[in-house]
Amino acid sequence: MLDVINLAAPFFGLIFLGLSWLGPFDATWVYTAVLMAALPPALNVFIMARQYDTWVAQASGSVLFGTFASVVTLTTTMWLVKTGKLPATLW
Repeated sequence: MLDVINLAAPFFGLIFLGLSWLGPFDATWVYTAVLMAALPPALNVFIMARQYDTWVAQASGSVLFGTFASVVTLTTTMWLVKTGKLPATLW
């Protein structure tokens, strides 16, 4: 579980910092980027694991876990965007 946190934290940090430092973006583009980050992981990991016949069970488990987790994250993010509780800028 610690590996997932170590990989996800820089990813989300770069998204938010990049959106803040690159300039003022329209709120639509910011919300689109945040919603895309909340989407479940692609099956590319499982396909590559299957192709190279290594870590197949771990890859399928991570895709399954990510899909279940995205039910919560995507629904929450869409609700935050719809109600206007998600700020378009951090600063």
